[in-house]
Amino acid sequence: TEEADDPSMFYPLETFALKEYVLEMRSRIRDRKSVGYNVIYAQNCNDVTLSSFVIRESSTWTVNLTVCDGVAVSGVVIDNNIHVANSDGIDICGSSNVTVENCFIATGDDGIVLKSSVGEISNVTVKNCEIMSLANNFKIGTETGHDVSGVEVSDCYFFTAQTAGGYAGIAIESADGADISDVSISDVKMDNVTAPLLIWLGCRLDEDNGSDGSVGSINGVTLRNISATNINIGSAIVGCEYGGVVHNVQNVTIDGFTASYRNCEAELDIYRNDRVLDANMNGYPEITRVSHRYLISHELSEYYDMPYYGLYADKVEGLTVNGFSVVPRDGETRPLHDLP
Repeated sequence: TEEADDPSMFYPLETFALKEYVLEMRSRIRDRKSVGYNVIYAQNCNDVTLSSFVIRESSTWTVNLTVCDGVAVSGVVIDNNIHVANSDGIDICGSSNVTVENCFIATGDDGIVLKSSVGEISNVTVKNCEIMSLANNFKIGTETGHDVSGVEVSDCYFFTAQTAGGYAGIAIESADGADISDVSISDVKMDNVTAPLLIWLGCRLDEDNGSDGSVGSINGVTLRNISATNINIGSAIVGCEYGGVVHNVQNVTIDGFTASYRNCEAELDIYRNDRVLDANMNGYPEITRVSHRYLISHELSEYYDMPYYGLYADKVEGLTVNGFSVVPRDGETRPLHDLP
């Protein structure tokens, strides 16, 4: 890989500021000098078992499961360089009937990620896994041209080690037209993740990722017994407006959700209208970009903090929230949430 712009370790900011956080994090990324190779790549395979081994220092997606049916992954350790770009742990790409359990993953990019650019995904189970990520620990997206359904995540621990960086512990994103439905996430503990949750229905609509030009949907997500400590940013559930039509995230249930901030100083900059910037919905979904306006480069871009410290919900229909509490930083002046 190339050397990072800044080879030093990125430790938590004494005063948290969103744009500084993003720029410091990006300056540590090591890009590949040439094309990367998967350590394990399975395509058009049925009845695959991966069990009880250790993989280290992958240059790109470590385990790539593309258009497979019937995959069981258990007892696998993935130990990657946490600064290498695209060094995902397990990528489930257009595959169905996949179980990942009892695994430990440490990586600079997404830990376990579902991508549907090459085909539909159904019946995926992730349980009893520990994932350290400097991106998203568990993610659906971003490449989402085909539908995703029947996803269950349970009894997992998501964290970032004693460094700084990363996005969301749990990210559910439809950017390219996928209908995402029947997602259940329960009994997940997190520590030192940037934000606990991002649910994003966007309108990037990238043809290279299978888009037919129409906005997809997110309908039927249940989160139960979720806890996070030492967070830096609140959670968000956001839909989009495209072609004059509002596309809402639908039927999300949050039942038992607790979080607490890393207690430090913060410099907040709230967007003047207290609403999400719709212009960012045709870009790359990340929790740091919920209120982001991209201008040529990250250095020139505008980053705004969400107007609520707990849960920001915009363009959402059928949201049920029970037992939701967040302990803010000292001196927090924003409200917890303003639910529709």
